Amino acid sequence: MLHVHPLAAEGPELQSTRTCTSASSKHGSDLLTRDRMSIELDHIFLLTSAGAEREARILLDAGLAEGPPNTHPGQGTACRRFFLDNAYIELLWITDPREASSPLCTPTGLLARWLGRHADTCPIGICTRPASGELPSPPFQSWRYTPPYLPPGLHIDMALDTHDARRPLCFHLSFAQAPLHSPRIARESLVHPGGINTLASAAIAGPHAHDTLASLLPHLPTLHFSHAVRWTLTLQLASQPSHRTSRSTSLTIPLLS
Repeated sequence: MLHVHPLAAEGPELQSTRTCTSASSKHGSDLLTRDRMSIELDHIFLLTSAGAEREARILLDAGLAEGPPNTHPGQGTACRRFFLDNAYIELLWITDPREASSPLCTPTGLLARWLGRHADTCPIGICTRPASGELPSPPFQSWRYTPPYLPPGLHIDMALDTHDARRPLCFHLSFAQAPLHSPRIARESLVHPGGINTLASAAIAGPHAHDTLASLLPHLPTLHFSHAVRWTLTLQLASQPSHRTSRSTSLTIPLLS
């Protein structure tokens, strides 16, 4: 389930593991800001049925404005996106199983996860990016994935346990920026009714969430993991002090559709 709380590489290529230093947040209203940590949350994706109509509708009703959609030629996927200043939410589905099952894309496990999202695979993906001023190395051992939709010279660092579709899919974009600072994202995509503009925290619960991610991403204090029979995602959305948020209703939708 997704709980939304509006508040006031053709072959595996190993990357070295980095040790990150954590630091406490200085500002409660900007919980994804850190002093010396080397990584931060870039976005979370949810695998949905084609079009993600139900999930998108609940996010819209929660007071989020929708950004432009996107497609991934050569990977066989498409998505809808909801941008906040510091991160975004992506609703992702398979559009071309042939592309998604190619030798290039199969190691990502996207098709297997999408097809099995009603059964025993995990429909959640977590993407990190370098913190401002940090080196672009991934925070975990990884292999390089070079999908054709990326500009030449860029790649995605996929965590080594990508093949295990029972666990959340973790990957790292060394070239990514926070939406607020990205020249690719229009300013109007960041304006939301009620002044909501920050992803303050995310909690992931599921059969393998705690065992896998508590050790894989220990330096993201705004991500919380716990065991549960079914996969759930809880998002805490906040607004900057200059805005006033009138909505405080908890909205829930099924992750699987």
